[in-house]
Parts: sequence; C-alpha cells; structure tokens
Amino acid sequence: MSETQDNSEMDELERRRKELELEQAKLENERLREQGRAEFEQHQAHHVGGSHNTGGLAMASFVLGIVSLPTMFLYGFPGWVCGILALVFAQIVSKDSGHTVDAYRKARAGRIMGIISIGATCLFWFVVGIVGGAVLIIVFSILGLLGYLGFLAGGNRPIQYP
Repeated sequence: MSETQDNSEMDELERRRKELELEQAKLENERLREQGRAEFEQHQAHHVGGSHNTGGLAMASFVLGIVSLPTMFLYGFPGWVCGILALVFAQIVSKDSGHTVDAYRKARAGRIMGIISIGATCLFWFVVGIVGGAVLIIVFSILGLLGYLGFLAGGNRPIQYP
C-alpha cells in the first residue's frame, strides 16, 4: 500500500507542478501584455501628439487633393497649385517614419487626387491647344479664302493692292 500511496503522491505533486507552471505562464503573459500596452501607448503619444506633425500635413494633402479636382479647369492655375501642394505634403508624410496609418491613408488619397488633377489639367490644356489651334487655322484659312475671292471687300473680284 505504501507503494501505491507514493505513486498517488507523485501524481499529485506532478499535477500541482503543472498547475503552478501554467499559472506562472499566465502571469508572465499578463505582464508582457501590460508592458506591450504601455509601450504602444507611449509610441502613440509620441507619434500622434508628439514632435511629428504628419497628421496636419496628411490632412492638408487630403484637402488640397479634394480642392484640386473641381478647380483643375479654372484656367489650370488653381488645380495645378493645389495638386502640386497635395503631392508635396503627401511626400513629406510618406518620408516621415512617425506617421500613423490614418495619416498615411489621407496622404495617399491626397497624392492620388493631386496626380489626377495635374494629369487632367495637362490633358485639358493639351486638347484646348490642339482644338484651339485647329479652329484658328480653319478660321484664318476661311477668312483668307474669302478675302482672296473678294467677298470681304464687297466685290466679285480679288482685292487689288497698290
């Protein structure tokens, strides 16, 4: 009976040792979680409200990107300026390692809208230049033809120059 009792005591000790190890592991996990939470909060405080001012630049990039889209056809100037500033601010945010995910997303959206605005403005003025040039060529060709035929001078013959 003593041997059976020794075996049951050994089993009980082994079970108790496993419970203690499990409890110790739980405590260690909780300590690491708290330490990680404190480090995360410190990181957030430093990067969100600290010396890095990427949140404002990201918002500026986003707003300028939005403003550049409807103003890109106002003689090109407002759309170009807003689009270029949106690109510059987005680049500053992307170069800074202390930006948050929200700031990065706003800067990325501002960059995309700025690129669209600049590209559409270039395309618009390219088309305006080609169409305007073609219209001018056609108008002056017609005027020249009419002048040659004499319709602009009020007669039926070509204009005689002295």
